[in-house]
Amino acid sequence: KETIMAITINQNPKTYSPAYNEINFLVTSTNVAQANFLYVCDVYITGVTPTYFRLKAAQDPTSNKAVFDIHRIIENYLTTNIDKSTYGFQRNTSSWVEYTCKFGEEYGLSSSGTTVYADLTVASAKYAFNGLWDFLEFTLYNDANYLLTSSSSLFLTSLKSKRVRSTMHSWAHFMANAANKTNVMKIVATSTTGGVTTTVVDNAFPSPATVTNDRFMRVSTGPANLNLISSGTISFGAQPIIPTDTASYTIKIQTGALGTVTTETLTYTIDDACTKNDVLIFHWLNKYGGFDSFAFIRANTQKADITRANYKKPTGTISGSTYSYSAADNQNTVFDTRIKDKIEVLSDWLTDAESVWLEELVTSPEIYLDDATYGLVAVNVVDKAYEKKKAVSYKAFNLKLTFEYSYIRNRQRG
Repeated sequence: KETIMAITINQNPKTYSPAYNEINFLVTSTNVAQANFLYVCDVYITGVTPTYFRLKAAQDPTSNKAVFDIHRIIENYLTTNIDKSTYGFQRNTSSWVEYTCKFGEEYGLSSSGTTVYADLTVASAKYAFNGLWDFLEFTLYNDANYLLTSSSSLFLTSLKSKRVRSTMHSWAHFMANAANKTNVMKIVATSTTGGVTTTVVDNAFPSPATVTNDRFMRVSTGPANLNLISSGTISFGAQPIIPTDTASYTIKIQTGALGTVTTETLTYTIDDACTKNDVLIFHWLNKYGGFDSFAFIRANTQKADITRANYKKPTGTISGSTYSYSAADNQNTVFDTRIKDKIEVLSDWLTDAESVWLEELVTSPEIYLDDATYGLVAVNVVDKAYEKKKAVSYKAFNLKLTFEYSYIRNRQRG
């Protein structure tokens, strides 16, 4: 009888991993000399059917180890969270999953068939969220930098100082682990004359130690949705959180009104620059799995790409014993018309940091136009190239983009 030896996990991924980067486990076994040997990895995703997904891998010929990258399985069970109808702290329930990997092995003689010895070694539970770090960034990725422990803990966004319109909604996304406390958000608004308004908003979901849903969160940070937060959740200060004379404001997460600061500080500058054009606000999924927002305030143009399909219709009409023609006969008849709506937009002058940041808008797979009538309308960027500009070379520069709406309009058939 063969002895089944335990598999060793030589290397685990981070406890909190971006799901669109590689999520690698490195494993080894003492049974690699067995006939037809294969490593086995069963991926269990909490709350997902089927119960598990099985991967198999041959050993590396030099090290006899195997690498299992499970991210392509995980990413299929992640979507996003964006919602303009609720305010304050909100859970990102669709943006993350909990998973466990169980490792085994398969071997046996070809004549008698192979046997799978499953679940010999079980990794601890881990979490994946819908982020994607660029390659060079990912080589330095450390989930501890994004878990709420100190004033240097990072929100899930690239740009830390943002310009906003007073009518804008926006959000800050963050992660916590079981040891973190995420009790309140502190907002400090500074007026154009230097006056300060401080507000503390309570977190209705402050229990990451016992409720895993409380570990992946977003919070309102735009002037519009901050001023829609219920007074019942404000433990210090009052509405309006962002007074009409506000020049800028900061937000950060703390353990309490006077407690420990557990995130970096985000700064928002109110920029209600006058414009004769419609202000078009876009929200997009950034590379870290959060949503960022930006307003285009200069000239915008509505366009439509139209495609038509035609057929040749016989002309003439039989009436009694007469066959006659009419100038109104339509020989070249349109039987299908499709309209793809587009909008060309132009930003105000940009900073160097905004130019770098807005590449995430251009490359995002999920973008919404914040429409005053219809709410969040899905759009896509048409442009296929992007240039990051700097003031040292261009003095002043802005961004011109073309978006197309995700739907197609049709007309009647001829």
